[in-house]
Amino acid sequence: MVSLSLANSMHSGVSGEEYIYTTSTFLCSGTSGLGNLSSFSWDSIRQTMDVTDDELTEKYQNTALYATLAFGPKYVLEPSRALAIPSTTGIASRWPGLPPDQVEAVERDFAMESRILEGLKLENDFKRVKELVAQDAERF
Repeated sequence: MVSLSLANSMHSGVSGEEYIYTTSTFLCSGTSGLGNLSSFSWDSIRQTMDVTDDELTEKYQNTALYATLAFGPKYVLEPSRALAIPSTTGIASRWPGLPPDQVEAVERDFAMESRILEGLKLENDFKRVKELVAQDAERF
């Protein structure tokens, strides 16, 4: 999982898709109750045997992904779109003057975050949380 400190320290002050990408990776990896990150797992949400619809809805509502989508869906890329890794040239052009070794480090960070996000297999969960946010917005 990507930790909050990792996401913040690597890309602090960054705007655009890099920030959204990192935020997407972090949000899809954790919960809104940050103290509970180590025990959180999307696989635990997917375990639905003997879980009521209300309990499952509550689990989705307690994710940081839900909170962020409720705040503003434009700030989160869908997992499949967030997997793209910018080229070294692209990274260097976004941060002029960044030393080549740091550009390579940022590229490695993107690659690591992409592998983590891909491993979470979130497409269905992302769609479900997005639908739930829309339903809740209509109710309230």
